[in-house]
Parts: sequence; C-alpha cells; structure tokens
Amino acid sequence: MNSRHTLFLFTLVAVVCGGTSANAQPVQGFVDLHSHLTAEHSFGGSWFSGTVEGPMDVAVQRCDGNFPGGSHAATRIPIASELVSGHGLFGGDTGWHLGRRRGYDRRQCRYVFGIPVPGTCPRPHFEDWPMWDAIAHQQMWYGWLQQAYQGGLRVMVVSVAESNFLCNNTPIGNRRYDCDEMNSVRRQVNAAQGFVSRNSGWVGIATTPAQARALIQQGKLALVLAVEVTQLFPSGDFIAQLDELRGMGVRSVQVVHHSDNRFGGAAPIPKLMSGANKVEFIMGESTRINDIVCRDGWGSTGKCNGDNFLNERGLSAEGQTLVRAMMERGMLVDVAHLSRKSFANVYQLAQQRGNYPLLYSHAHMWNTISGSEDRHEKFIRQDEIQMITNTGGMVGLRTGPEDAIQYGSVGNSCQGSTTAFAQSLMYAIDNGLKVGFGADLNGFTDQLRPRYNSKDCYSDYVRINNAGGPTELQKKGLAHVGLLPQLISDLQAVGTPAPYVDHLNQSAENFLRLWERSVSLGSSQSGTWTAWLNRDAAGGSGDWETLNEFVIAGQACSNPIGIECQTTSGVNWTQSGEVYTCDAAGGGVCRVADQPDGVCFDYRVRFLCPSGPVHGTFSYSATNTNSAQQNTANKNVLLSAGQSIQLGTCSVSGSSGSGDTYLRLYGPAGTQVAYSDDSCGLLSSLSYTASQAGTYQLRAGCYSSGSCSGTVAYTIQ
Repeated sequence: MNSRHTLFLFTLVAVVCGGTSANAQPVQGFVDLHSHLTAEHSFGGSWFSGTVEGPMDVAVQRCDGNFPGGSHAATRIPIASELVSGHGLFGGDTGWHLGRRRGYDRRQCRYVFGIPVPGTCPRPHFEDWPMWDAIAHQQMWYGWLQQAYQGGLRVMVVSVAESNFLCNNTPIGNRRYDCDEMNSVRRQVNAAQGFVSRNSGWVGIATTPAQARALIQQGKLALVLAVEVTQLFPSGDFIAQLDELRGMGVRSVQVVHHSDNRFGGAAPIPKLMSGANKVEFIMGESTRINDIVCRDGWGSTGKCNGDNFLNERGLSAEGQTLVRAMMERGMLVDVAHLSRKSFANVYQLAQQRGNYPLLYSHAHMWNTISGSEDRHEKFIRQDEIQMITNTGGMVGLRTGPEDAIQYGSVGNSCQGSTTAFAQSLMYAIDNGLKVGFGADLNGFTDQLRPRYNSKDCYSDYVRINNAGGPTELQKKGLAHVGLLPQLISDLQAVGTPAPYVDHLNQSAENFLRLWERSVSLGSSQSGTWTAWLNRDAAGGSGDWETLNEFVIAGQACSNPIGIECQTTSGVNWTQSGEVYTCDAAGGGVCRVADQPDGVCFDYRVRFLCPSGPVHGTFSYSATNTNSAQQNTANKNVLLSAGQSIQLGTCSVSGSSGSGDTYLRLYGPAGTQVAYSDDSCGLLSSLSYTASQAGTYQLRAGCYSSGSCSGTVAYTIQ
C-alpha cells in the first residue's frame, strides 16, 4: 500500500471516529502571515537559485555564481545585476556574487599527492547563502520548513507573488515561463497543491479555519493560500476571477501591490520608485511603479514620504466592489501595500460589515523605526493601529533589518537585529495589536541582521561568545524559514519579557480566531446547501462532478457562492493526497493523468446556493461589431430554468458606457433570445427569464460599425 492510501485510511478513521473538532483545545504555536513558498516559479522561473523540494545536495546545491554566464539572479543588462541587491558592486547575492557561490558542494574531491584539497569534497557549505540579505537564493527548502514546523510553526500564509516588471527584466533565454502575473498565480497555486500532495504526511492546505485546526490536530503544518500581484485581474469580470481563485483554494487576495491598479492606490515605496526611474531610463519602458502622485493636505504635489505627502488615490468603485465581495465570501482581507487613503476606505467597509477583521500580513510600526528616510506609507501609524484593533484584526510583523528607536526594556544594542525587532514587537502588543510574524521569506527583501558581529554589535558579540558561541540565527541573521524558532529563542536571550514571547506562541490561535470571525461575518454563509451530488464513479480518465450537468439536471443552482468536495467516504479533498480541483464555478474534478499512481478516488460535491441575487460585471472596448454580431466581448453564464437575468451598460448597478452600445443574449442552443440597442439614450439594457437550464452567452458590442466602450453589469436571481 502506498503512502497516499495509508494517509487516506488514517484520515478516514479520524472522520468516522469524530477525529478533529472546531471545539478542540487552543492551538499552541506561532503563525507566519506572509512568506513565499513557490517563489522559484515566479519572475519567469529564472531568478531564484535552489528549489523547495528534493534532497539538500540537489535542492540547495552550490550555485555557479553566474560566471561567465547568468543562470539565475541576472538581469538583461549585466551591470544592473551587480547593483540590484542594494549592497554595492559585487556585494550581494545577485549578478556574479563573488565569494557567495555557496550551498551544498557536490563537486568530487580534488587531491594533491593523495591528500584531499580543503573545500572541494561534497558537503554542506552555507556560510554565505542563504544569509539575512539573500534575495536570490532559496530560503524555503522543505527541510528548513520542517525545522520551523518542529519548532512551533503551526500556520503559514503562503503568498503567491509575481512581478511583471522584474520578470520582463530577466534575460529572455533564462525564463521558463511567461511574465503574465495571473498566469503565474495559477501556476504557483498548482505548485503549492503539488507540494502538499507529495508531502501530505506533515503538511496540508486549509481552505477553512476548521480544516486548519484539523490539520494541526493531526500533527501537520496548515498552509493558507494568498495572492500578491500588482496587475491583479487587469481586465474582465474580476468577481468571476476572484471566485476562480477561491475555487482553487485561495483565501486572501491583496487589492494592490507595488503600483496603483484598477482597484485602488498603493503605498509608495521611495526606494522602489527610484529604482523604477533608473530602469525606465536605461530600458526605455514604463514600469508604472513610479506613476504614483503624492499630495499634501493642501493639494500640492511632493515627494512621497508616508507622512504629509501621501498617494492621492484611494479605492476605486471597482476596488470597493472587490473588497465587499471578499467580505461576502468570508475571505481574509489583507490591507498590506494599500495607500493610507485606500486603507481608510477598506476600514469604512469593514465597519459597515460589523467590524470585519482586517489583516496586515507584513508591516512595520511607524513609531519604532528611526529615520524618516527609512519610513514610508507602508509603515503603520497610530491611527491605523486603531483601525486594526477596532476590527479585532492582526498584524504580521516584518522581520526586516531596520534601525529601531529604543522602546521597551530590551536594550537595543544591535540595530537591525533581534534587539531592534523586540522594540517593535513590544510596541505593537502594548498598543493592543495581535501579532504574528510577517517574515516575507523569498520575498526579494532583506531579513534581520546577525547579532554575532564584532564590528557593529560588539557587546552582543562578546555576550554570545561567553554564552558558548553563536546559534545559526545569531551568526547569519534570519537566513531561512527554519530559523524562525531560533528567533523566538533569541528574543528570550536578549531579555524580551515572557508575556511578549508568549503572545507570539499564541499567534496561530489568534489568527485562526480572526479567520473564524471573517467566515462568520461573510454573507456567503447565508444560503442553502444542495444535497451531496455524485454523478460519476471513479475510473476512466478520472472523476467528474461538473456544475453544468447538475444545473441541467435541476439538482444545483447556476450561480453557487460556495462548494464543498469530499470523497464518498467523507474525507475532505484537501486531505485526500490527490491533485484535485474544487471550484464553485465549475465543480469538482480529479484527473487520472494528474495522479502519481494513476488512480482517482470517488468524490461527491455540494453547492451553496445564494439566498439573494448574484451580481457580476465585465468591461469592453470595441469597434466594427456590426451591432454586436462580430468582434464582440462575450461572457458565459449558467442559468436554471425560470431564473431571470438583467444586464446592461445602464440601469443595472455597476454599469456604465460610452458611445452607442448594443447587447445580445444567446441561449444554450446558440440562438439569440434577447437583444437591446437604445434603452437609456444610446446605452443598452435588457431582462430575460430562462425557459431552459444551460449556458447563456452575453455579447457586448456597438451599434452598426461604430466604436464604443462600457462596463456590462448583470444580476441573476
């Protein structure tokens, strides 16, 4: 019997015998609210050296240092590769990174007169990478992740991140993938699911807080999927795309990242904007990162500083709709990277929904970081702390190398290290915040510096020697995920009072309670579940329970807002050990071709049908459509018999248009069932009640051969 089926039987026994419960004892351990497990698949797959999986001698083997070629951490302009790390020429782990070509040395021994040459035989060799300042070498190898889990890590929010800007500036010949950010999200989510499938004995993906508690009770690390990209849902129906990600298991989506987008304003980071200026000058292409306009209270423009000159943009109308949709679905609302104005807008929406809890997954405290040049709009000020605490929210404290102001009882004897982190930790907790780590490992950013440093931290250096010598963290800084438990120990070593350390060791429980409250406040839970449905026995090409067939059979609604998938024996799909798709918009699918052993279990699904109308939008710009008969923008929707749809570029909430718009609606047989030309002046709207269940197509265009544009909004009830 293979390990996957052994795990399956173990889980089945737990389910049948009552196994886990949401009423279990509080979880003991800590949470990392923001790290990047799948980063090797980002930036075109050409940036990071090393992989998450595989034995140490292969996954994190000695890199070639990009000399004379550039296999990783390289840019299209060679000299830029040497400077991108921010540590000066040849000073970081990008470009040639002279003296830092470390990792597991797999080379065969070299001998002189029969004596092996030191440093040439196969052995671990991690003195220089990963280090606290590594931005191009793997920090999330699974052996280190297990080390963190064994040391108390109970929940990790896995941020699926991408940068079209960085990807486009890597050498084309090095890339394994395209640079489309949403394609990268789907690819990385699949990679995370594959990782869990292959390591299901100790880790699992949680899509509900109850699943997270069950995984932890089974002795596993619970992963929660989140998305962090700049070009989020750049076009089309963003609600449908949100539901697509949610169906893939994603439970948090950041509205913005490094630049403004269709949903709102981003927190400008001056150093990033300066770098974007240089790239634009050298490459002659727009990055959009430096397009942010900052104004003071009088309306005057100035250099963005996070204090009096702030990003002028808040949430757009679409951004407000997106945030409301996340809340309606009980998702985690992460306000990281929002401009202060956008942050305040989200807080208003949270208040309207009974103080929906806000999560700031990776943040710094404005009042504990010294130096105005180091602070910017992403650093949380006192009024924003109040917004988070008012909603019962939580912060992931960034483990960055910033200099800190002395705050608490811990002497800040080594700036940028554990002693500086302790100041922010104590300040945040004293101000009522619930705090976990927001490490941002593999996040293209520096980490906490080492304390074992005779030059800059002499007193710490002496104390560490007197205590018996340095730990790996004290010597290398926060170099990889496996050192998070050592960071907690080092907080104790520098004298952090026990209540603050205890708070970190309770942070996994605090996060799960926040998530449970998010789910309870989400209106997606107010609906009606269908019966458990199973139309396909396992066999052949796989096991298929598709929404379309259940709608046509009259067994499910056409617009579900939730789905649950499990084997016919009652084991949740996330714990089956199989690669499986559970998507409210499509149903449940297990493909034999995706399984290592070529076998699928037999699954069943049920859908959560809304108690009220469902809304959606899609935007278009068109010309020469022959009154919406060619070159149209199309949207497919499922309708049950007797269900009504109203759509328009006017009259429907969220709709808009410019020019002479034209709409057509086609039924399941491919024939037109309704159309609209001029309903509100030159704009269009129509209503239709479905006579039969099936897929209907909305087609948007312009009258005759003219040009027009608009946002088609629709309501199904």
